[in-house]
Amino acid sequence: NGEEYHLSNYKEQIVCLIFWSADSPLTKAYDNRMIRLFSDFALKGVQFFGIASNVHETIDEIQRAAADRKIPFPFLFDESAKIADYFGANETPEVFILDHEGRLVYRGGIDNESWANHRPTKHYVHDILDALVAGNGPSIRQTKVYGNKIKRIKK
Repeated sequence: NGEEYHLSNYKEQIVCLIFWSADSPLTKAYDNRMIRLFSDFALKGVQFFGIASNVHETIDEIQRAAADRKIPFPFLFDESAKIADYFGANETPEVFILDHEGRLVYRGGIDNESWANHRPTKHYVHDILDALVAGNGPSIRQTKVYGNKIKRIKK
């Protein structure tokens, strides 16, 4: 919608940033899990943002895919991958969680699904958000990501 967002406006909230892709089959496979996370935690004060950093995806493609796939949170169009570069995001879907003081407390995958394990048994983001909402710290700070590479402009 052209609106600018500044993380400093959300310092009192837990923020969940999800690097997302309109055309990645792995990101699409995670859509229902992302929607469940939003449903479980948005009313508990967690602010979600999808971030689209792939150079080949247009803002129209992102908006259309998010609407078609019923993603309920706002998307930031990261046209030149500045946000991805700032956080060091390399894949979609890759998650970064900031606590209520704006500190990065987690980066990694949504769960422990991998190329070898298609039935996740650990739900990292859910467990971390649960802990943060309860006033506790995360039990894990970084995990591997099962996803597709973010495509950047070659420099």
